[in-house]
Amino acid sequence: MERHRDEQLVGHRHLVQRAAVGQATTSADAACANKLSYWGGSAGGVVGWTQHRNLFPSKTIVSIGLETSPEGWTGANLIVNDADAQCDGSRILQDQYGATLNAPYSVARYTGAVAASTSPNRNARDGAMLWNILKAATGNCGTAALASPGTIGKKAAQTLGVVDDPLLQQAEWK
Repeated sequence: MERHRDEQLVGHRHLVQRAAVGQATTSADAACANKLSYWGGSAGGVVGWTQHRNLFPSKTIVSIGLETSPEGWTGANLIVNDADAQCDGSRILQDQYGATLNAPYSVARYTGAVAASTSPNRNARDGAMLWNILKAATGNCGTAALASPGTIGKKAAQTLGVVDDPLLQQAEWK
């Protein structure tokens, strides 16, 4: 039953993501086949992503989701590097099961988990996605700036070995 519920949620995520760009009208549409983006937020995203990666076959691409601050869950502050975790909300204290994590909520940790995955179901195209590229981050986390679309893109490109889009480094994305 748990797997069925997850599959229903996945179908909904596909539909929302694909419909937003006008490519699909239902989750059964071919444009949605074998794709999944997962965001764990306050529930310890790496744990959730790993479980989703192990749930789906290797033909399915599973991407971990990132969101600039402020987020839907109160107090979350996404940072770029682990060492930037200097403020409230920049560390995930527990995963969705209540296990102690006390780990940075960082682009480096999230994308690093994807890149270092040893899951037998791993897909070479597993990656990361940004929930809203138009949402600029404002503020700091101690002496470090909060993660912005530009800094998220740069760090994800470095960690995952993909193209670093120079357009993301223009002023409006920083």
